[in-house]
Amino acid sequence: MLNQYEIAGGQVIGRRHRLTGQNNQDAIYWQADEQALIGIVCDGCGSHPHTETGAQLGARIVAAEIARMLTTADLDTYQGWDSPVIWENIRLNTLSQINLSIQALGNDRQQIIRDYFLFTVVGFLITPMQTVVFASGDGLIIINDTEIPLGPFPNNAPPYIAYGLVDTANKKDTAFKICESIPTADLDRILIGTDGVIDLQNAEHKNLPGKNTPVGPLRQFFDKDAFFQNPDLLRRRLTLINRDTVRYIRNGQGYITDIKKEYGLLPDDTTILAVRRKS
Repeated sequence: MLNQYEIAGGQVIGRRHRLTGQNNQDAIYWQADEQALIGIVCDGCGSHPHTETGAQLGARIVAAEIARMLTTADLDTYQGWDSPVIWENIRLNTLSQINLSIQALGNDRQQIIRDYFLFTVVGFLITPMQTVVFASGDGLIIINDTEIPLGPFPNNAPPYIAYGLVDTANKKDTAFKICESIPTADLDRILIGTDGVIDLQNAEHKNLPGKNTPVGPLRQFFDKDAFFQNPDLLRRRLTLINRDTVRYIRNGQGYITDIKKEYGLLPDDTTILAVRRKS
């Protein structure tokens, strides 16, 4: 599919996490061949200590389970990728793989799940015939000109996929939701992001810290060729938006008369994966 589409991705640690010494708990992963393009972003639960581990593993496991499912169909003709049965099988197979990791980490199963494996999933699958975007949890999807916000959820508690492994009578609905499905012939662009992208979207008209130029709309990540030509540029752009700056105001004699501080605009970890059709 990379002969038809190009992809760019990047992430930045949230200012709130940076100030408290936490890790970036987002994950990003994509894979492509002649037959399909798969992209995943995950967001670990910020109130638990090691969920960036589960997010990183989860992004790859979900992608691997989708890729495994792709081997069972003729991708040049099959158009049933929006079937709930398919995505339930992918979810169950993902949980099975996560469960193997949990078993290897010790006997306190519930604590291991809480500490390592609470993460959201937002993703896309592009095949020659059909494109599907899906999610379990919060974030943001843009497909062509359609924007699909995911969440927010009550008490900022999205349905983490690993809740499907928790022994409780009140399990949340962690099924993969099909957010949109279109013929790939109609696909021009996709953007998926973790919930930190909402803060980025809301900062569109604010100036970059320390500069007099605006952050700009999310569509910049589709429109600017440079993001697809330089694989690190999207990350650098997010870093620029989220840096803290200090500017010293001096009088005519060169003495400092004031100090202007401006702060990064992204309090939460922010991850973007953008795809567009090649021109």
